[in-house]
Amino acid sequence: MPQSTRSRSARTWPHWSLLLLAVSVVFILYVTLTPFDFRLAQLGARNLVKEFFRHSSDSQDLVSNVLLFLPIGLSWTAWQYRHQRQGSRQPVLWRLWVRSILFSFLLTLTVELLQIFLPTRYTSYRDLTTNTLGGAIGAGLYLVGLRYHLWHQVWHHLQRLWRSPRGLATLLVVWVICGCSVTLALHKGTELSNWARDYPLVIGNEPSGDRPWRGQISRLVISPQATSEQAAADWLTQPQQADLPGAIADYDFTTVPPYRSRVGHGTVIDWNQPLDQPTEQQTGLQTAAITQADRWLIAQGSPASLTEPIRQSSTFTLAAIVQAAEFEHEETARIISISQDPYFRNLTVGQKGDVLTIRLRTPLTGENGTYTSLGVPKVFVDSQPHALLVTYQAGQLTLYIDQVSHDSTLILRPEVTLFRYLLPWSFLQFNLTPKGMLAYRFLYYALFSLPLGFWVGRLLWLSHSKHLTYTLMVVGGLLIPCWLFAQFLSQAWLPNLLTWLVCLGLSGLTVGLVYWRSRWSATARLECLGRGEMGR
Repeated sequence: MPQSTRSRSARTWPHWSLLLLAVSVVFILYVTLTPFDFRLAQLGARNLVKEFFRHSSDSQDLVSNVLLFLPIGLSWTAWQYRHQRQGSRQPVLWRLWVRSILFSFLLTLTVELLQIFLPTRYTSYRDLTTNTLGGAIGAGLYLVGLRYHLWHQVWHHLQRLWRSPRGLATLLVVWVICGCSVTLALHKGTELSNWARDYPLVIGNEPSGDRPWRGQISRLVISPQATSEQAAADWLTQPQQADLPGAIADYDFTTVPPYRSRVGHGTVIDWNQPLDQPTEQQTGLQTAAITQADRWLIAQGSPASLTEPIRQSSTFTLAAIVQAAEFEHEETARIISISQDPYFRNLTVGQKGDVLTIRLRTPLTGENGTYTSLGVPKVFVDSQPHALLVTYQAGQLTLYIDQVSHDSTLILRPEVTLFRYLLPWSFLQFNLTPKGMLAYRFLYYALFSLPLGFWVGRLLWLSHSKHLTYTLMVVGGLLIPCWLFAQFLSQAWLPNLLTWLVCLGLSGLTVGLVYWRSRWSATARLECLGRGEMGR
């Protein structure tokens, strides 16, 4: 390329560091400030400080905050380094690092202050610390690479690896092991170990009073064990008298409050506020446990006795007899909820119109259970009582209504778990509709299969061997790895045949593209060399 052409091209496109910095800043502002529903906050200086130190973050949020600001620190430092070199100044590396930390701190402080005016967001000093730490680490990585010429060495080693059959074969084996190991580990995304211990059991509302429900609950039973279909059928047949195996809470709401569990060490449930000189009619309402807009039932004392056994077992069964008295709701009304407020919960059984909804907190579904929820329409179409039984085990949530033949199931799969971790922001995620689930599966299969096919195709081109070697490479590099991946995904000795065929098809297609692309490039180089010889 002529020198003038290169100069015009350099002036046309900004440096990669400036592009990465701009994209990172816009991305962070969009992720942290959506849905941009700013409202004037009525907070004084003292309340503002309390709000800043009141909230905490779980381990996934802390790691996400660090990773989110890594590109900021790296791109800002690279841009400053290039800018100072163009100004004929020798950059001082430690000063660049300090400036990057200051820039990351000011950016995240701006975000945290703006989140004060968003009702669906909250500020936290831990976010401020982890975001700044992410920027510092990103800047440090770039500066260490400059100081010890690591970036040049990395590029040199990558070129050598691209031309080494042994290196590519080792990389292929490592990729297969990592893919199967990650798949196995992602099954843990369906556990209930992230349940909050201090969320109370509430009936008819949220603890904050934001989601009132009108209706009657006659009985509530909770067990930290999964219930078989036969046990569910027995309970649904006689919901007033039948017991659940291993129940730790069993409340009868047809008596006079306060309500005490008939089994285990369940806490007392009472109304959130007492009645002043209750009349005979009001006393009857209390006995029937009919919740109202301004009054609901809430467990008294520490909720750990209820949540801790479920956290430990990662299984539970909840059975109740409910009777709705209202059928129009702007928001999902809370029938039974173990939660802190409308945005943080362990478990919720709710009603919106005639739809019964269930939200469950897992590492997969998020702190509010909104990423994945189970909704069953045409349940509340009359004022008759309904026997409900919800059971959860190994990522499978099953809801029975009145009889076991009326069941709905939601299965949380590892391919969904991966993208919840990689993309913890709801606007970047598919809903778990049939089409969304299909998209998750295809992306997950492609994430494993495409690199596999890429390396096998390159190995086939570098080997230049006979058909026997090609056959062994295809069997050992495609058929067996795809079989192992499908086996770990299904956690069975005989994996799903369709999963295996899809992975095999994607990797095989990639092998063909890489192989013929390499062959076409080699042919083009030979033709260029031939024309050069003829010219001389």
